[in-house]
Amino acid sequence: MGGSDATLSTEESAAGVFGVVSNATRAQSGLFYRYDGERLDW
Repeated sequence: MGGSDATLSTEESAAGVFGVVSNATRAQSGLFYRYDGERLDW
């Protein structure tokens, strides 16, 4: 996880998180999502 073994760059990760947060709705409040928008069960 991370470092030289990371599967994506910090730029890709940050852009993905920004996109998920920017497009979030109230209905999604309290849910968990990956940087790519995939919902995570918690």
